[in-house]
Amino acid sequence: RKENWPEELSNTLQTWQNMPFIWGETDCFHFAVTCINNMTGQNIAEHVECRYSTFLGALRQLKKEFNVKTLEEFAASLFDDIQLTQAGRGDLIAYQGALGICCGRQSAFMTETQGLHFIETLQCTHAWRVE
Repeated sequence: RKENWPEELSNTLQTWQNMPFIWGETDCFHFAVTCINNMTGQNIAEHVECRYSTFLGALRQLKKEFNVKTLEEFAASLFDDIQLTQAGRGDLIAYQGALGICCGRQSAFMTETQGLHFIETLQCTHAWRVE
């Protein structure tokens, strides 16, 4: 991670706070990737052309671009799996098939109905260490 990653994460959360959810533009994949890119300086999905406008389209794109069936498989292909109790600020989190970012006791997700939304980290299903 960059030396100033906490500030980068805070700035990214603030930027996304009022964004509407749009498949292929400001969905959970783009939110998580943007947070990680801003915290690490590494574009983990730079070659991806997001040409989808539905959930099923997103799944087809994952298969095409990364040869995975789920966002969890995508995350596991890039980062080390950790226990939810070990997740800290800036780690990648999954909940109900969506990717988000751990902010401590709460994790942030882009949702179709609520935009940027926070849930309890320990209610999530998976976590991966972002270094």
